[in-house]
Amino acid sequence: MFEHRNYLPMLGPIFALTYYLIVGAPMIGSRRLRWALCATFLAVCAAATTVRAAQFGDYWGFALHEARRNPNSSRAAHEAGRMLIALMLDRKTMDPKLFVDAVDYLDRSAATDPATLNPLFTALFLEEVSGEPVPRRFVEELVVRLRSAPPPNALNSLFVAFFRQLVDNKLHLPREDVIAIFEAALANPLVGPGKRVDILTGYALYRLYVLGEVAAALELAERAYRENPTRADLDMILAIVYLAADRRQDAIRHLMLAEQ
Repeated sequence: MFEHRNYLPMLGPIFALTYYLIVGAPMIGSRRLRWALCATFLAVCAAATTVRAAQFGDYWGFALHEARRNPNSSRAAHEAGRMLIALMLDRKTMDPKLFVDAVDYLDRSAATDPATLNPLFTALFLEEVSGEPVPRRFVEELVVRLRSAPPPNALNSLFVAFFRQLVDNKLHLPREDVIAIFEAALANPLVGPGKRVDILTGYALYRLYVLGEVAAALELAERAYRENPTRADLDMILAIVYLAADRRQDAIRHLMLAEQ
C-alpha cells in the first residue's frame, strides 16, 4: 500500500538501466534500437506511475482497489471495510450492499491476521451506520483477542474512539459487554503501564458518565492514580470523580496538585 515510498529510490536503477541501454549495451542492435528500447522503458514507467497516481487520488476507491489487489492482506481488507463505513457515515445513509461489503472486508481482515484488533474495533461503528446491534462475533472475538494479543501502538486511540461512541450514545453494547472489553484489555500482560493507565481512566469515566456508577468509577480512577501518580491529567480525573462522590476536600486537593 505504500510503494510511493519507493519512487525516489527507484530513480537510481531507472537512470542506470537507461544509461546502459543507450551507452553500455552495444550488443543490442543499432543505436536507434537502443534509443527506442529506452523510450519504451521510460514510457512504461511513466504510464504505470500515472495509473497509480490516479488510484492514489481516488479517496474512496483506493482502499477498495488495494483490498482487491492484495486479497491476503489483513491491513488492506481492514482499510477497505473502514473506508466503506466512513463513506456511509459521510453520506448519512445505510447502503445495504456497501454494508455487506464492509462486514465481509472486516471479517476477512480479522481472519487473515488472528492477532489484529483493528477490524474488531472498527466493527463497533457498524451500529452507527445501520442502527442495528453490532454482530456478536465481532464483540466476542474482540474480548478474546484483547486478553492476549500483542497490543498495537494505537491501542489508546482505539479505546478513545470506543469511549466516545459510548458517551455520544452511538454505541449501545450491553453493560456486560463493555465491561468485558475493558477488563480483557486490563488483564492482558502485554499491555504496558502507560496504556493500562489510559484504559483505566476511560473505564472509570464510562462507569461514571454512562452508567452513573460513582463507587466503581472512583475505585478505577484511584487505581489508575496509584499506577502513575505523577500525571496531572489523573489528578483532574480524580477531582471530577471525587466531586461526583461528594468528596469535595479530596477534589480540591487533586485540583491543586494538577495546577502544580
